[in-house]
Formats: sequence, C-alpha cells, structure tokens
Amino acid sequence: RENLFSERRLEEFLASADKASPDDLTSGLVSAVRRFAAGAAQSDDITILALRYWGAENHARGKDIS
Repeated sequence: RENLFSERRLEEFLASADKASPDDLTSGLVSAVRRFAAGAAQSDDITILALRYWGAENHARGKDIS
C-alpha cells in the first residue's frame, strides 16, 4: 500500500467533486484522506484551500456574487 495520498488520488477526488461547494469539497477531501489513512497516526498537518471562481466576466461587469 502506498504511504501518501498522492496527486493521482487528489485529481480523482477533484474530478468526482467538480460541482461541489468549497465547504463540501474541503470536508469531502478531509474524509477521503482519513479513509485512506485508515486509522494510521497523522504525521503532518493537513491544509486545504478551496476557492470558487466566478469568471472574469462577472468581475468585469461589477456583479455582486456574494
């Protein structure tokens, strides 16, 4: 078994969650990492940043996207 979650696993997760909100994306990723670790002791911290990009068109038109 591999020791690291790996970029491939991250890419697979992200591809399966392409319509998820940032909150759902981050909580889902933490869950996936914990499932992968299967109870192994955590040896490093976990940092996740998820952003929603509304597109340059929305910014250029001054749209309020909040």
